[in-house]
Amino acid sequence: EVTLGASSIAGFAAAAATTPLDRIKTYLQTQQLTPACSVSATPKKNCPLTSSSSKMTHKPLVAGWKDAAVRIYETEGRAGFFRGMTPRILSHTPAVAISWTTYETAKQYLKTMDN
Repeated sequence: EVTLGASSIAGFAAAAATTPLDRIKTYLQTQQLTPACSVSATPKKNCPLTSSSSKMTHKPLVAGWKDAAVRIYETEGRAGFFRGMTPRILSHTPAVAISWTTYETAKQYLKTMDN
């Protein structure tokens, strides 16, 4: 049906277009989580929250979305904004297709009951 195809394309496009914003949001939400490498018996040298004095810091690394975007760009480049896009598309595309197809089907069914 046309609705299923159109809503699949819309879900794909929306998920792909909003991935950079989702990446920034996720960065802001998870920046205070303690990495597993810092709580292990032998902390690794490249662990993000360990310092030379072995003191842990739980302060946010960045305060707002602009700072997060700059940090992602500086550490990962442009590709960093699209990290995780494939799972996002694979989960959002069918969800949007199912939602819109169900809505349109129910709408058509209710129209026939009205007559």
